[in-house]
Amino acid sequence: MDKLIINTSKYCHILSKEEIIFCEVKNGLVRIYLLDNEVICIRLTLMEIFKDLGEESFMFPHRSFIINMKHVKSLHTHRNCYAEMNGDFSIPVSKKRLKQLRKRINNTHQVCI
Repeated sequence: MDKLIINTSKYCHILSKEEIIFCEVKNGLVRIYLLDNEVICIRLTLMEIFKDLGEESFMFPHRSFIINMKHVKSLHTHRNCYAEMNGDFSIPVSKKRLKQLRKRINNTHQVCI
């Protein structure tokens, strides 16, 4: 299913997975950042969200983040590693997950010359 249904105290959000840039856990809340600059806050764990999103297009670059691989613009590996995302977001990448992220980027973003 390419939709994610998020229930908050006031709304039921029906999201296309394509519009999710990344998810972040902060102060016990998961924040879902969307292409239209909307941020949805919910009381779930990142793992619960990840199970609904699936591994095909999403991954954990860091224990506090889930990123949509389709929105990765670049990967910076000098000193502090981070992924630059659409919407001008920089997401930290742990050293432990850097190799996996590089492999996923190579598989997701094919370069044509």
